[in-house]
Parts: sequence; C-alpha cells; structure tokens
Amino acid sequence: MKAVRLHAQHDIRIDEIEKPKPKAGEILIKIGAAGVCHSDIHLIESGIPAGAPAFTLGHENAGWVEELGEGVTDFKVGDAVMVYGPWGCGHCQPCQQSMENYCEHQSESPILGGGLGTNGGMAEYMIVPSSRLLVPLHDLHPEEVAPLSDAALTPYHAIKRSAGKITPSAFVLVIGIGGLGHMAVQILKK
Repeated sequence: MKAVRLHAQHDIRIDEIEKPKPKAGEILIKIGAAGVCHSDIHLIESGIPAGAPAFTLGHENAGWVEELGEGVTDFKVGDAVMVYGPWGCGHCQPCQQSMENYCEHQSESPILGGGLGTNGGMAEYMIVPSSRLLVPLHDLHPEEVAPLSDAALTPYHAIKRSAGKITPSAFVLVIGIGGLGHMAVQILKK
C-alpha cells in the first residue's frame, strides 16, 4: 500500500509498505480521509529522533473498519469511524475518563497517537490499537469528519472548560479564524 512517511527532518516520501494486519485487540481501518494539520508541518520541520524508524503521518483520520483483531466485538467490518487523535495508555485515571491527552504515562512513550510517532492515516490503511479510540460515524462520511478528530476537539475542549463562564448573553473572543478558530466559532454558535 502507499503511505506518506516521515524519514527525517524535511524528508517525507510516498513509500510502498506492507498492508498491516491487526493483532488481538487492534482494528484495521481503511482510510477514507486524513486531514493535514499544522502539527504535521511541525513534525516535518523538526524531524524524528536519531535512530527512530520512519512512520506514516496523519493524526486526523476517518474511514471504515476493514478487519478486526481477535477479541474486538464493539465494531463490525464496514462500520464508518473516526479515529480519536491522542492515544494514551488506556489504563490510568485520565484515560479511563476519555481524556487520553492527559495520560499519566505519556512521558514513557514517544508515541502520542497515530501519525504522531507511530503509523497514522496518510495511507490506504492504518492500525488502531483499541476500539476505545474509535468514534462511530453512523450516517456521516469520513471526508466530512476526519479533521474533527483534532481541529474540532481542541477548541471544543477549551470551550467546555469555560462552559460555566459562557452564557447566552456573553461575548466570547476567538483570536484567529484558521483551522481551529473557525471550528470554535461554529461550536460557540450552537
């Protein structure tokens, strides 16, 4: 399969790599869409640590369940899903509360999520290590939602943390209407 891979600083290539096979507990996703985020640009500009293997970029991903590893029962082949961006350990208190971006064990692993230190979704397929990192899309198409896994969750989190201060008559200032800012405005309008 083809994949956009980071080999070193400013060294991205479209490589032909083997289609991954899910192990127990893992899910193989056929990618329908992968967003390009400023974090991808930062990775390309900074490169990867010396000696670290190349990996496939892309942490804003959505597609369809292609294959289930042994023991995965909460999704079925063909389900449309979005891949949650931050990947934590899945066991600590923040991870158990669906706050993987606050994982207590993040410093123990250079992997922050698919496309952020391990193979992501800028490929035909990607492996997701746990079904807890998948969001069912129901009637939505992956192309409509792939960037939401990061570009919408970041402002959503900030707005949610400020929810007690935001009233229907309050003014809210959004500085910059770029990739995240325009999502913040849309969320605030709701």
